[in-house]
Amino acid sequence: MPHLDGTHNALAILAAAPAALHRIGVDIEASPGWRFGSSARVGVAHRAGPGATNGTGFGGAARENLACVPVSNGGLGAGGTCRIPSPGLGLIYKIYSNAGLGGPIDYNSPIAETSGLEWTSEPLAVGSSFRFGVRAYDPAWGLQEENLDASASLNLDHAGRDVTHVPRAPIGLRAIDLGRGRVRLEWTDASRQDSNMATMFHVYISHDSNIDFSSPIIVPAATSRGNAFATEIDGLVDGRRYAAVVRACNTYGEEGNVSTVHFTADSTPPSQVDGLSASVAASVA
Repeated sequence: MPHLDGTHNALAILAAAPAALHRIGVDIEASPGWRFGSSARVGVAHRAGPGATNGTGFGGAARENLACVPVSNGGLGAGGTCRIPSPGLGLIYKIYSNAGLGGPIDYNSPIAETSGLEWTSEPLAVGSSFRFGVRAYDPAWGLQEENLDASASLNLDHAGRDVTHVPRAPIGLRAIDLGRGRVRLEWTDASRQDSNMATMFHVYISHDSNIDFSSPIIVPAATSRGNAFATEIDGLVDGRRYAAVVRACNTYGEEGNVSTVHFTADSTPPSQVDGLSASVAASVA
């Protein structure tokens, strides 16, 4: 059975804890799925109290020693997960989410509950943009904390890959023929002000519309003038039609846009100008 490549992207966010009871963090990753995208694994990092006074500034809270133990769960959309043992606090963790369309988390009703420090979703739709939140509930007292900070995002592209931290696609790609079998490609970096900004760009060029994405021309982001980028390509065949795609990359991977610019190479420049003369066309009083 074919599997999509899932990329581990961990995000830990610590919440402001009420009354020094606990502090919660969220660790999220996509598990490889099949046909339906990926599953979201939400792991909860919980710092509980009151406990020994250790100078951590969390009301004497003692951090639980949690071990991350890899396990393999086969099956559709399951992939491999990382299971974290529960510290046995007797709490229930309620998982909240948006609708996968990029909106805010809906805290009106949880989508799941767990007594452990891990929860795995059903397979998520490809092309979705999820945000998950978690809150601790004490069943003995019927009380739930109301943090807004223990949350994490998970974005899937249309191939079901985790693209939460890859940069946005470039915009405004155009091709300028320079003659003599050369072309200049120009584009604008749409992620320049983002935390997940591009560190390089991959330029792909083919003789037809079937782009070969195996051998990119690498353009470092340090070569920019602000958010404008360009590269020149030579050795093109006169009269041949080409197609080019530019993708943004960083340490998390390459975004997958297929926005293509087409152009026809011209290796024969115009003939040279024969001469130049100047004369006064009109006098101004």
